[in-house]
Amino acid sequence: MSYQIRHRAMGVNQGSCMGLGFWHPMSEMPEQGSCEFPTASVAQTSIDLLCSPSCDSPLRRADLTVEPFDHVESARLIEAGRHFRSAQTEIRVFADALLAAASSRN
Repeated sequence: MSYQIRHRAMGVNQGSCMGLGFWHPMSEMPEQGSCEFPTASVAQTSIDLLCSPSCDSPLRRADLTVEPFDHVESARLIEAGRHFRSAQTEIRVFADALLAAASSRN
């Protein structure tokens, strides 16, 4: 069994990058999936770090819980992210075509 961390307001922990923490749905980055911890102890150690004074913006321990990892939800988030990126690409292509058409008229 593996585990994840949930924040009462921000959602499920997705890990961090460049010193920034990501939480779903707060970060609006579903393609990252959820951060999976191999044991409850490792997840608790991460909570300890997130709440420690060494963290730039320490969180409140009462807002964080360790819970069983939800494989189905993580897979759903990753798939939602794929669809979102695909839609963004289609919008960019359409916008580029509109700009090209407008500039060719001038």
